[in-house]
Amino acid sequence: PRTGVLMREHQQLAARLEQFIPTVKSSENAEPQWQCQFEAFAADLRAHECAENQVLQTAFGGDAADQDVEGNE
Repeated sequence: PRTGVLMREHQQLAARLEQFIPTVKSSENAEPQWQCQFEAFAADLRAHECAENQVLQTAFGGDAADQDVEGNE
């Protein structure tokens, strides 16, 4: 059940980002206006990634943070 929610969140997060990009591009010196929107998006993205890590930890055991997702040694 939790994985289904997370999969749907991918679409929601992508849609929010697509809506956010034109706002940033069109705003001149209006950083405070979009800064709050970006911070909220980033917080939601971090929460989503944390939930995904928890799913992986439950499925495979261990700590997902032990794995280097960028492929570095």
